[in-house]
Parts: sequence; C-alpha cells; structure tokens
Amino acid sequence: MTDDRDDTYTRLELEAIEAAGDIDASRPGTPEVAAFDREMTADLDEYNREIMPRDGPDAPTGDRLLRQAGLLAERDPNTVAAGPAGYRARLRLDHAGLAAWPGITPTQLAALGLCARPDPSSPAFVDVVGEFGRRYGVDPGRLAEALG
Repeated sequence: MTDDRDDTYTRLELEAIEAAGDIDASRPGTPEVAAFDREMTADLDEYNREIMPRDGPDAPTGDRLLRQAGLLAERDPNTVAAGPAGYRARLRLDHAGLAAWPGITPTQLAALGLCARPDPSSPAFVDVVGEFGRRYGVDPGRLAEALG
C-alpha cells in the first residue's frame, strides 16, 4: 500500500495556517530570529563549557555534533552537503579545505550542509544561494558552482 498524500503546502496555505495560530514560522533575517539565534548560541556555549572538563576532548559539544550531522547529510542528495561532498572528492580536499574554499569554517559548512538543497534549474536558485551567502558567510559563487 502506498501513501498518496501530498504533504506540501503553498505559501498562501502556510500563511493561513500561521494566521490561525496553528504554526509559528520563523523568517530568516528578522530581529526575532536573530535574537533567538543569539540566545541559542549563548546556551550552547554554556553547555559546551560545562561538558568539556567532564568529558574531555571527545565531549559531544554542539560544534562536534553539528559537524557529525553534516557528515551524515553528505549522503542525502536533498541536502546542500551532498553538492560540496562530491566537489570535495573531485578536488581531493578534506573538510577543512572544502570549507576554506568558499571562505567559511568546517562548522559553518556543516550547518549550511543541513539545509535543503536548491534546484539549480529553479529560477529561485540564485536567490536561495545568495541567502545562504548572507546567512552562513559563504561565497555564493563558489557555493553555486559546488551545487550546480
């Protein structure tokens, strides 16, 4: 038996659901999202400071877990990580080298890699890659090349 449900929504449907109070959508670039991100970063930094003395260099810090999630995301063709992973293999780079190529850190690369991979044939591709550039500090031209 197959599941023929369509679990996708149009932008207008999502706006109506949000207006009804059923969901709360965060929009990148808003002051509310920036404040939330700062608070989460502070909480994560505090957590990392607590566990490092207890667990040593192999402590499951936020950055370490994020990089591990990024490695897993490389196997999913629907994530941004899949594009640069193939590019990394062709250029024979390690993860630090791949991150340095578009000008970011390995942790930033891992966070970016968890995002949904944009379709290079979509008219919105350039806008999405540009937003990634603003959000993660990645060179959009190099990212577009790796995703293309």
